[in-house]
Amino acid sequence: MLKSMTGFGVVQGKVSGKRVVVETKSVNHKFCEVNLRLSQRYSPLEGRIVEFTKSFFTRGRIDILLREEPHQASVGIARIDLAKLKAYQKTLKSAARALKLKEEPSLSTLLGLPEVVVTEEIDDLGKIWEEVHTLLKESFVSLEKMRKKEGAGLTEFLQEQLRDLGREAQKIEKEVPVNIENHQKTLSERIQKLTLGIDVDPQRLAAEVAYFVDRSDISEELQRLNSHSKHFSNILKDSGPHGRKLDFLLQEMNREVNTLSAKAQSADISQMVVECKHLLEKMREQVQNVE
Repeated sequence: MLKSMTGFGVVQGKVSGKRVVVETKSVNHKFCEVNLRLSQRYSPLEGRIVEFTKSFFTRGRIDILLREEPHQASVGIARIDLAKLKAYQKTLKSAARALKLKEEPSLSTLLGLPEVVVTEEIDDLGKIWEEVHTLLKESFVSLEKMRKKEGAGLTEFLQEQLRDLGREAQKIEKEVPVNIENHQKTLSERIQKLTLGIDVDPQRLAAEVAYFVDRSDISEELQRLNSHSKHFSNILKDSGPHGRKLDFLLQEMNREVNTLSAKAQSADISQMVVECKHLLEKMREQVQNVE
């Protein structure tokens, strides 16, 4: 069963006692590209997250958002930044003298200024990674579930288009003898008009028809098209990342269709080829989203 490269997964949990949300979404891409948006405290884990993501997914652009829920009280060790405290005190004293104020800033006022009291959290990266890893995996599994569901739809669509392509190929194959017969008839009529009733050597006419048959023989192209179609169908039943294989096969099938169109020299066959190319193009658009 094929898998799509499009999906979305979101989970909530706790890391070091804080509520965390992990959102993972993916879209189609030739390779596996990972893009991260992390809260600052998780930036040391960036390399591990990318490595784990690439071990889980084969293809697609994977966007990961890992954020902490706002307005959560920090738990840690508080310390006073003496350098900032002294700088604030000096600035406020200068302002007081300039304003000719006798009051000096109190300690409680200074401690309430921004970034004077700093809460230092003691992070155990190993423990944090274990918790983040668990949430990431849950998010990936949710995303993968959606990718499989999308893949089932893609598989059904491609199978239907493949059946239609097979029917068009059968029509073309049935049209070949008719095309040869029509050419023989047209050739005979033209020769009779040009020779004004003079008997024509039937062997010469047969030789011309044989030349046309040889030049317009599309049996090999139809055989290769049928072989590629069977290979394509077998891949649709298999699991694994097959997007590139399917894309290559569609290129080969399109090449065979173009060749038989050029060789057949028939307006009816050309119309059938147009339908074949239309079906192949619809398949190619969808295959771009297959992992």
